Amino acid sequence: MKEYFESLFSTPLMATAQIVGFCAMTSAIICFLQKDRKRIMKWQIVVTFLWTLHFILLRTPTGAAINSLQVVRSLIFINKDTRKWARWNGWLAIFILLTLIIGIATRDSSMGFISFLPVIGTTFSNISLWMRKPFTIRLLTFPVSLTWIVYDFTAKSMAGVCSELFVITSLIIAIFTIDLKKKKELPEKKVIEN
Repeated sequence: MKEYFESLFSTPLMATAQIVGFCAMTSAIICFLQKDRKRIMKWQIVVTFLWTLHFILLRTPTGAAINSLQVVRSLIFINKDTRKWARWNGWLAIFILLTLIIGIATRDSSMGFISFLPVIGTTFSNISLWMRKPFTIRLLTFPVSLTWIVYDFTAKSMAGVCSELFVITSLIIAIFTIDLKKKKELPEKKVIEN
């Protein structure tokens, strides 16, 4: 285990990758603490751009390629509420299919099945970010984090592992402080209105 941690900062390139990853992690935490879909989507663009750069620096093609696709996906999904072309239901299927193709094309045989975990996680991410309700987005993000955390550990992305732990924590906090709080307030408002 000592060798693993030493390898994370063994070269200037690895150290730079970890720094960029921690910038992505900070952005991801902020992303899921947003109260509305449009703000989540704007932060998602920043997050996926930084993760793309991080995985390029780590020389892990699956992580880099899938994250670069997510930048494009977020740019389209952010326009879903305001542009007719972005509401087309086929976008979700296209991004799931492209994610699968990227996963197959960039599969790292040295990682085995683990190199395919980002495909599974990103499929959940595609579905969650297509949804309108922030609560649904947060709920469907749990499997995303669980699959990516295993991939991140194997790819020597310390920032990725930490990020997924923080994202899970921020999701839980947001669900309790935003979503469940709203559900408690709704019955009180109904009683007052009657």
